[in-house]
Amino acid sequence: MASSASTETDLSLLCQAVAAGDSKRVRRRLSMFGDDINQRSDKYLATPLMHALANGHLNVARLLVREGADVTLKDSEGRNIIHSSIYSRQVALTLWAIEQCAAKGVGVNDQDNKGWTSLMLSVNRGTIDICTLLLSKGSDPSIRANDGQGLIHGAAVRGFERSIDFALAHGSNVDDVSSNGVTALMLCVESGNLEASCYLLDLGADPTLTHSSGQTAFDMAKSDEMKSLLLKATEAFTPKKPSATPLTPAEMLSILLKANEAFNPKKPSATPPTPTTTTTRTPPANTGVTGPVSLVKKDPKSCDTCGLMEVVGENLFPICPICKVAKYCGRECQKADWKKHKPLCAGLRMKRKKEN
Repeated sequence: MASSASTETDLSLLCQAVAAGDSKRVRRRLSMFGDDINQRSDKYLATPLMHALANGHLNVARLLVREGADVTLKDSEGRNIIHSSIYSRQVALTLWAIEQCAAKGVGVNDQDNKGWTSLMLSVNRGTIDICTLLLSKGSDPSIRANDGQGLIHGAAVRGFERSIDFALAHGSNVDDVSSNGVTALMLCVESGNLEASCYLLDLGADPTLTHSSGQTAFDMAKSDEMKSLLLKATEAFTPKKPSATPLTPAEMLSILLKANEAFNPKKPSATPPTPTTTTTRTPPANTGVTGPVSLVKKDPKSCDTCGLMEVVGENLFPICPICKVAKYCGRECQKADWKKHKPLCAGLRMKRKKEN
């Protein structure tokens, strides 16, 4: 990747002028010597435009684009000019690069050969103001690299606490693991970053997790100080209690059916029940039922809420359209009973679907 670390001997004459921010030399190389404006230079095969952005020279970058530089090109690592601009640590340059790429159909979530987005690189470099800009332009913090590493891993490589905080604030978990089981703590330990390792442990990182090779963070520690830290952390660590296993649909149905039976048990009877007390009363307003109706308690033809009885041949009560079982004299009674009826209704519907 083009960066200010590139030495003059790595660069072509045009790229040397670009890296120095010398607009006059750049124009002379292009007009008098006919240098290729999209030539590749340094071990990363970066273009002059990438060098201009990486070294923080927006005026030179604009000059190159006016002269026909291709903003869609990538270097040998698959990184574009948005990636390059992050090395400058200047928000204005990254914003300009985003706009240039957007005009050519290149988005902020474009990934390099390793699957790193511009946001991942920005978190890795600790440029949180650029991270915030990228988020506002649509960067997806949930994207992972090809090896399954996420934002928290990129932050841990360099151990910037502000980057770790940013990753955790945007969806990362302190114990996120890559495809082969690497955690952020392991990366900090492997790089010998004692301060960042302490910070992750303070945030609750699990020192007992194992890499796919079977190694823990302690096994990766090189210094005695790091080993001592991890040994104490492992001894003091309290594993997080696993969350309850979600119920399967069959288990949920069984619970609902049992609840239904307990709520309204059916007692077998040798002879049909004889209604005990029949009275008449006027149904509530807005029920859709007119005239007096008889009331018999616990009768299958009565309203499930108020107990009003249907009059045979007249004013038959509507039933619940979902479970086809519950019966109400009107909308008010149906609404009043919904909170109690809802779980039973769902259970009966699931049972019917299973039987069908």
